[in-house]
Amino acid sequence: MLMPINTKGQGIAFLICLAFGAGIGVVYEAGYILRFCGKFRLAVSFAVDLVFFAAAALLLIGGIRLADDGDVRLYSIFAFAAGFCVERLTLGFLVAKCTNWVYNCLIKVYRALRKVKVFRRLLK
Repeated sequence: MLMPINTKGQGIAFLICLAFGAGIGVVYEAGYILRFCGKFRLAVSFAVDLVFFAAAALLLIGGIRLADDGDVRLYSIFAFAAGFCVERLTLGFLVAKCTNWVYNCLIKVYRALRKVKVFRRLLK
């Protein structure tokens, strides 16, 4: 017996999965910049990979539950991959610039705090 397929909401489900895939791309892009910053690259890289894995898993599970009521279908997986690729090719540059700006601002704040005597004692 063939399983009936409901095609009524597949367009909306595809768009939801596409948006969640783009969200996974934003998390990846932000982590990619942070991976190469600072002294502790190996520890930061490990932590960023864990955060990306957890965020990607939550977005994937949440997107599939929201879009298809928990049914994993080929088009939803394709939509996640397409959303990730679209984000990397379009918004990736903007997210990279924003993440780099935030990192540089945090470095400036850290350097300013190092000059204050109270914070110098805390940072040692």
